[in-house]
Amino acid sequence: MKKTIMAAALIASCATAMAASDWRSLGANDKEAAYIDIASVSQIGDYPQAWLKMNYAATKILEGKGYRSLVSLTFYNRAAKESAHRIAILYERLDGEGDKVFDYLTPVKDLRFTPAAPDSFGDVGMLIVCTR
Repeated sequence: MKKTIMAAALIASCATAMAASDWRSLGANDKEAAYIDIASVSQIGDYPQAWLKMNYAATKILEGKGYRSLVSLTFYNRAAKESAHRIAILYERLDGEGDKVFDYLTPVKDLRFTPAAPDSFGDVGMLIVCTR
């Protein structure tokens, strides 16, 4: 119960922090557009982090619910050139607008880092975050 309340409070505070954001484009294609909040780039312990946002051209479905955007707090492992979503929130409309469809919070000790594909949005985001 205590963890659920803490997770809800953290996600709510993240939504407030996004109001003072500075979103910059990481690029776009015919399926999606990616953004990074430059104002959110910071260091937490061993990990650089930043808020990322993905807008999808077509509605995606998760557990029968449609969403058009993902907003995530992403942690980076500089040495391994990998990233992991610490917080992920799916919204029904573009730019993190509309009803929240799904969210999760992963404890730092449980993060599963994955490498970014070369020249991908994730690769560009990692370059920005890890060189600041």
